[in-house]
Amino acid sequence: MLNGIVPTETNIRNYVIRQHVMRYVFALRYVKGKVVVDCACGSGYGSRYLAEGGAKYVVGIDIDPRMLYIAKKYY
Repeated sequence: MLNGIVPTETNIRNYVIRQHVMRYVFALRYVKGKVVVDCACGSGYGSRYLAEGGAKYVVGIDIDPRMLYIAKKYY
């Protein structure tokens, strides 16, 4: 069972998930051309979003090895 947040077309209307996504949207204005560490990156979707948004390099860190597996495999 996946305990992390993975936004999808069907769950993006969920308030908690939307708020989680908006934190990455907010962070975009600060990451362009910078090395970024995404602590508690979870599934990695946010790390990828920051990388695609202009970060020079993104490192995702999480305590849960299952989340890191998903992050590496999908993002």
